[in-house]
Amino acid sequence: VKVVVDDEEHQAKGPLSGIYSVMKQDFEAELFFVISVDTPLITEKAISTLYQFMVEHVIEDQLDIAGYEEEGYPIPTIAFYSPTCLPVIARALESDDYSMKHVYNQVASDWLDVHEVDTRPDWYQNINYQDDLARVRDQSL
Repeated sequence: VKVVVDDEEHQAKGPLSGIYSVMKQDFEAELFFVISVDTPLITEKAISTLYQFMVEHVIEDQLDIAGYEEEGYPIPTIAFYSPTCLPVIARALESDDYSMKHVYNQVASDWLDVHEVDTRPDWYQNINYQDDLARVRDQSL
């Protein structure tokens, strides 16, 4: 297991900092899978469905990012990123605009609806608070 720490120059700049740090250290990767730490309900099915979506569109559409969306809103913290995004991410970090939207609006991106995945309906939900965890526990019973 390799632990990657945020690049010193861009520490504490949100998810983009982490993505940048990993991409910068692994030059040979063809694709990077990004998932936020607060989505513990994600399933193998959700990941494989998104991977299939990326593979189907990467050549034809020249995709840089393939991710999920809910009700038309992208979820860039559950997505596959091409290494071609690195310069755009670097510029965003240097400009102090840490919005992931800033990145995915500048590259070729496509989004798969979360409901396309045949798995539990809340698989993509963030668990940030005790109430969120209690809700998930109640729904699982």
